Amino acid sequence: MTSASINNTFVSDGKLYIVPTLTSDVYGIEAITNGLALNFTADGTCTAVGDAAGLDQACTIFSNSTAHNISVIPPITSARLTTRLSKSIRFGRVEIKAKLPTGDWIWPASLAGITIAVQNLKHEFKRTFWSFGGLAATTAWSNAAVQDPWSVNGNAAPFDQDFFLILNVAVGGTNGWFSDVEGKPWSNGAEHPALDFWNGRSKWYPTWPADPKERGMEVEYVKMWRIAEPGEVCAS
Repeated sequence: MTSASINNTFVSDGKLYIVPTLTSDVYGIEAITNGLALNFTADGTCTAVGDAAGLDQACTIFSNSTAHNISVIPPITSARLTTRLSKSIRFGRVEIKAKLPTGDWIWPASLAGITIAVQNLKHEFKRTFWSFGGLAATTAWSNAAVQDPWSVNGNAAPFDQDFFLILNVAVGGTNGWFSDVEGKPWSNGAEHPALDFWNGRSKWYPTWPADPKERGMEVEYVKMWRIAEPGEVCAS
């Protein structure tokens, strides 16, 4: 679950921090599994994009422990920043310098559209380790440099469209980024993976630093360069 709270994203000493927190810090432990309904569309804090039906589905959640109707509130709250409405480039270069977070099952990402600029993951069995003092990563692409993976419609698809930047810190998930290995507190194919993850918090939460600056991703800078379109004259 993403939030605009200063608990999850803030600037300190000129650096941006994106920090995961326990949702129970706000709503209480019992509320994660039963008795809580949240409607972020109604209170005006929904950050999802899409049509009205999609927004209602993305921004209305509830917890219920009744058999055959089990639902949990996402146990982790974090932040997701995007330049979707402010800045995009079609071809160019993105450079990001960041210090990555510490803690089990935390995975930071910086993406330009669907192009991964920084999405580092190191995990041994059930643990992830981040020990970088600061990592600078660069992704560059152009109409000539990227080959069409489907061999149709030119030589740059899908990289021939406008791209925006995304910065986020996620935890867990069932998209396969964390494969099912021994000791992992949830299974990607389980009936209630979020509940299993939450119930296993005694294993992973002690690995999270109390200091939010260590638990989160520290971004020192993000730089974007745009390659001129054919026939375009750039200002000097």
